[in-house]
Amino acid sequence: MAVKLISKKGFNVQTNRKKIWDIDQGFRCSVVGTCLDGKDVKRLARKLKYQPDPELDPEMQLYQAHVMLVTVAGEQGPQGRVLHKYLDRKYMSCIRRYGAVRDEREITELWKADLKSGKINGSYWAVMTHGSVSQDLAEKFYGVVHMLSHYAVSELGSHIKKIESLDEKIRKLVQKINSERESHEASMSAAEKEISILREQAGRVSALAAENEKLRAVVERLGARRARQDWIREKKALEETLVSEQVVIERLRRRISRVETKNGKKDQIIRELRLKIKEFEGKEGLWVTERMRLQHQLSFMRTGVSEENSETRPECKNCGTSRCPGPDLCGRRLLYVGGHHHLVPHYKALAASCNADLTHHDGGTEASINRLYGVLSRADVVICPVDCISHDACKCVKKVAKRCGKQFFAIRGSGVSALARCLEDIGGKQAEQ
Repeated sequence: MAVKLISKKGFNVQTNRKKIWDIDQGFRCSVVGTCLDGKDVKRLARKLKYQPDPELDPEMQLYQAHVMLVTVAGEQGPQGRVLHKYLDRKYMSCIRRYGAVRDEREITELWKADLKSGKINGSYWAVMTHGSVSQDLAEKFYGVVHMLSHYAVSELGSHIKKIESLDEKIRKLVQKINSERESHEASMSAAEKEISILREQAGRVSALAAENEKLRAVVERLGARRARQDWIREKKALEETLVSEQVVIERLRRRISRVETKNGKKDQIIRELRLKIKEFEGKEGLWVTERMRLQHQLSFMRTGVSEENSETRPECKNCGTSRCPGPDLCGRRLLYVGGHHHLVPHYKALAASCNADLTHHDGGTEASINRLYGVLSRADVVICPVDCISHDACKCVKKVAKRCGKQFFAIRGSGVSALARCLEDIGGKQAEQ
């Protein structure tokens, strides 16, 4: 049957394609399980007015809805057409790409390329409904997806352990950084207090020396009127006092010099600690990015396994909610204002792992604030860390975002972990919508 599809860009795609009920019965479970995630299954169940048993666990309710959709997939009726149209709309771009080829060899090459890049869901729907795909070739595609589900289950445990190990490393590093920062702050406070005391003592010594000079002048005036012997005795006493005070002054000067030298060493320690903090922040970015990548891979494995392993695979209880560990931001464009320049590559890598595109703006310290309007107009979401940007600049960014109708998120820290939590919040709000 010739099916006429209209893409989002407004032009037609004409191809001979199979309906979902035309697919071999043995392949339908695999197609439904691979091409529909948990959110899709729940959405279609509501659309088809299907009510699972409320006394069952959420995982079993999702399984019942899956079984219902597999049954609907074999029916050439209103419900079957709803399911087919839903999958066509979801994977329109893949249908267009595969619709441009007719030869089985070209279809196979395109499938292999998508398989290598991880684009399995949409490609599987496109090839299983392609009019030029024979039964033998469809069975080969089915076999590949079937085996991938086995591999996913076998590797699931190791990936979970890796994620837990990375979480523990990040926690320990954060504790170490906080401990070193507190120790440094305490040391600096003690040094500043000691310097203040020494400066106060030096001021008193200087005042005493000035008073001695005044006394010497008085002695010189009195010496003319007193006997030479008395004058010599008093002069000697004053000179001894002056020598004693000069000894005190010299001792205090040496002490001040030692404190200043010690303070210089502390400044060097401060610089070294700051370098370590930057190094730890960089490593944190790599670990968080790797964690998000593994979480996305884990999410795919949970939603992509075949029906044959449904009784043994672990389910994500939060799948399809804002608490899901692997947010998919669906290509949203993020504008990150402020932050640390040396962490920008990690910001972008983390956003890319969540299927988002991140643009950085330094908040006005280097780039013109006037340029913010142009950059912000192309973004979907604006993120601003309040610890690396002035309060006035943050208010300005929020005001511009509100004026342009953009979502605005103010986060407490400029680290990669803070951005990761923000991306999870964005993904959660997107899921609720």
